[in-house]
Amino acid sequence: MNQRIKSAAGGLLYIFCNYFIANIPCWTIRKLLYKLCGMKIGRHSRIMMKVIVQLPWRISLGERSYINEHCYLDGRGGVSIGNDVTIALHSMIITATHDTLDTQFSMITEPVHIGNCVWVAARATILNGCVLQDRCVIAAGSVVRPHEVCEENTIYSGVPAVKLKQRGLVVGVQQPIWKPFFR
Repeated sequence: MNQRIKSAAGGLLYIFCNYFIANIPCWTIRKLLYKLCGMKIGRHSRIMMKVIVQLPWRISLGERSYINEHCYLDGRGGVSIGNDVTIALHSMIITATHDTLDTQFSMITEPVHIGNCVWVAARATILNGCVLQDRCVIAAGSVVRPHEVCEENTIYSGVPAVKLKQRGLVVGVQQPIWKPFFR
């Protein structure tokens, strides 16, 4: 009986987040409701409309980070997103998969950690267990394989994503930080 209640509550929360909150045009109201659902959202960070969110209480978003429209954030395994991160249109962060060695295809969940000053370009996919270190870039349409560690200050591209080149940033020199238009 308890499992049925939990399952029904989870289903209702999914509907509330993705069919109600995700369609509210006012960011401040959306942010308040996501926070009430347990999501941790830093100052000046935004989640745009039409973002699909699973288990919001397992998602943490740092300061001045931006999740663009039509993204998918899967909190089942846990998602940690740092400061000054940009996740572009239609990108997906997926923290769960199925065990192909199990006849029942049991679910496996593993956290995804995204460091600071990371850019995930349009339609990129980040899979379970990945770590995107500070200042790395994932090119548009790329797929980062499970358990991949993307080095800091590096650009990754392709399916599967491979190291393309260093970004050429001078580490230790203060880089300009995005300033919000409206506070």
